[in-house]
This record gives sequence, C-alpha cells and structure tokens, in this order.
Amino acid sequence: MRTVFVVGPDKKIKLMLSYPMSTGRNFDEVLRVVASLRLTARRKVATPVNWRPPENMENQFNKTVLAVVNDIFFSSKIDGAAKHAGVTLKYVTIEKDLLERAKADPAVIIFDLNFEAIHPIELIRKLKGTDELKHVSLLGYVSHVQTDLQRLAQEAGCDAVMPRSAFSKNLSQILMRHAGAGARQPS
Repeated sequence: MRTVFVVGPDKKIKLMLSYPMSTGRNFDEVLRVVASLRLTARRKVATPVNWRPPENMENQFNKTVLAVVNDIFFSSKIDGAAKHAGVTLKYVTIEKDLLERAKADPAVIIFDLNFEAIHPIELIRKLKGTDELKHVSLLGYVSHVQTDLQRLAQEAGCDAVMPRSAFSKNLSQILMRHAGAGARQPS
C-alpha cells in the first residue's frame, strides 16, 4: 500500500488516501482536497461531491491584514513580517475606517491593546457584536504583565491575546496562518 497524507497547519492529519502498489495516485484529487480544506478552514461551508475549485481559487482567500497599531517602531516589524508572509497590510487608526474595512473580510485584525486613543476593548466589542463582522478573527497583543487588559480583551471577544514578545517572535507564522498564505520564496 502507498498512502498520501495531508497534514494541516495544526499538525493534525486531515486526509489519508491509501492506494495499492499497483495503482497510481490521483494528484488531481489530492489538490482538490487541499483546496477544499483551505476553503472550509476559512469559511463555514462544506464542499459537495465532485466539487472543483474555481480557476481563481487563490484570489478567493483574502490575504489582507488590518493593523490597529500606532507604534511606529513596531509597525516596521509588522511590515517586514507581512512582506515575508505575502500578505497585504493596512494600518487603521480611526474607528469608522476600521468598521468599514472590516466588512471586506480581512484575514485578521491585529490590535495593539495599548493604543488607547482608539479604545480597542470597545472596538472589539463592536466588531464581535455586529452579525456581519463577528466572524472576523481578532488578535491582540499586550505586555506580559498586563493580565487585566488581556482578560478584558478576551471577555470583549478577542479571539487571541498574546504577550507582545511572543507576538513579535512568531509574527510571520501568525500572519501566514491567518491569511492562509505560504511563505514566499526570497527574491
């Protein structure tokens, strides 16, 4: 027997196809399943029997990340990680703009929870309290000692809150995972 395994980003087996040694593998089917897994990981849908990915499948994944950040030094670090991950990064510093841009279904919205001028906790509540926006992934970061702010963000609906150091260290991987993008080859 020959077996093809498809392993997800969470390191769990998503598919096993076993073939007898005398039968060739069907790589069109493997690619179809991978496209389906990518689609269903981003959307609450199921693909029907004989489903085929559209020609422009890659364009259906929004690789835009919104960043609610006002720290210029840290912004440059986020810029570099976004470039490495192959995602489009847009900074938003006005609540009205964020609520409007969130309707375009970004891959993730990153919040500097210390950006007090934009009132991030209230903004997270608004995003999660709006039916058309509550599915958008929200990721916040804080200093590791700000456990109360971390708790408030989680209670408001932030999907994940990380210490700034861990966020910074794993930024490229975080962006790739949320945007469904693979690392780009260096040019």
